[in-house]
Amino acid sequence: MQILDHRDFAKFDTSSVKSVSYGGAPAPPELVRRIQAAFPGGQPGNGYGLTETSAAVCLNSGADYLAKPDSCGPAMPVVELAIVPEDFDGDEPSADLPRGPGVVGELWIKGPNVVRGYWNKPEATAKAFTKGWLRSGDIARIDEEGFVFIVDRAKDMIIRGGENVYSVIVEAAIFEHPDVADCAVVGLPHTTMGEEVAAVIVLRPDTCSRPKRSIATWPVTWRASKCRPGSSFGPSHSRAIRRAKCSSANFGPRSSKRSSVRPSREVRRARRRSRRRA
Repeated sequence: MQILDHRDFAKFDTSSVKSVSYGGAPAPPELVRRIQAAFPGGQPGNGYGLTETSAAVCLNSGADYLAKPDSCGPAMPVVELAIVPEDFDGDEPSADLPRGPGVVGELWIKGPNVVRGYWNKPEATAKAFTKGWLRSGDIARIDEEGFVFIVDRAKDMIIRGGENVYSVIVEAAIFEHPDVADCAVVGLPHTTMGEEVAAVIVLRPDTCSRPKRSIATWPVTWRASKCRPGSSFGPSHSRAIRRAKCSSANFGPRSSKRSSVRPSREVRRARRRSRRRA
């Protein structure tokens, strides 16, 4: 994203680029289309893995990735995968578990690449590992061809009015907007629905002076940040945002009624800078 959004990108000859691969966080399908347009001779590639699995578990590249841009690909030859329901209390996947492309649950991983446990952390090891299987903490589904689709992190799933809302899917939809450079979707407490969907958005540098009317019409609470060339949430930053004590006071559009929750320090600073500029 940052390379494609660089103001001087069009000045460089990219004809020698044959492969553009990345990982570390779910990539929006829109990025695949942008890479194909920006690097006519290059093929995009993506993968999925964890430190506990010695890196790659799945790989998706070339024609497969173009056909299924929202998938991280099929499992590596040595890897075994299972989709396990949230309420499953067994110590390894059983044959009677629900299966099929529509089944969504936690992704469990097994193979010679999976580590035995965490060094000197028996409680954490017992929680994450069982009989050679790793509980990844990721919500996923596997289609009829064996391609894995990471839907969300289990702890990042938003429950609104009893319905599961997967932040990764909402983020992918927001990325479709041409003015969005990066975003992170979070859940905010709501007195009636339990949680509401909110989005933290970074706009592209060349959109800072344009009105954000089209974004303001989206049916989510949102806050667009100051444009910072080269900025990116990334997986660790997105998780930090979700772990923070977010409140509706940090997001717009603002209510005329003053919130009883004190905005974060960053939000207070941004407001002071805005008032000084005005």
